[in-house]
Amino acid sequence: MDFRSVYDKSRTLVAPAVALLCLFGFFAGWITVIGATIELRKLESARTWPSRKAILTHAYARHVKGSRGFYWHAEIAGQYVDDGQRFSVRRLRLGIWNAPFGRRGIEEAVARYPVKTQLDVYYSPTDPKMVILEPHVAATSTWVALCVGLGLGLLPVALYFYGRMRKPTNEKRL
Repeated sequence: MDFRSVYDKSRTLVAPAVALLCLFGFFAGWITVIGATIELRKLESARTWPSRKAILTHAYARHVKGSRGFYWHAEIAGQYVDDGQRFSVRRLRLGIWNAPFGRRGIEEAVARYPVKTQLDVYYSPTDPKMVILEPHVAATSTWVALCVGLGLGLLPVALYFYGRMRKPTNEKRL
């Protein structure tokens, strides 16, 4: 068995796996692009959200069982000073990869917001139940996610055209 036949056999075995990975990357990339675009719009609008004074009544890290297993979540809630209405914080800040992750990250985030702290709480004018504590975060990680998504989404297209451009040179060599 010579090198060329081993190369050809390995190529026929690996090619479907590479094609499947490219297809997965294509869909994952474009889903990431859509998600990052939505988050960038939310980040931009959150910079102008109104705020209200509030007092935190709950702030702790909780180990939650979700559909994909266990994860840590920051449970932060409080009530507004002006009317006593209660609220719950679903996300500390907006953006992709901006959220604290893991037990240590969640515990550090919760430690920044102790119970009985009075602070400004920012809410969406179109959905007042959407409450965040940190509206002015950098969008860098979301832009990185957008670029990675574009790269993954366009990689199969680039590989296709690369193969089309390279094919005539392979035929001449044979």
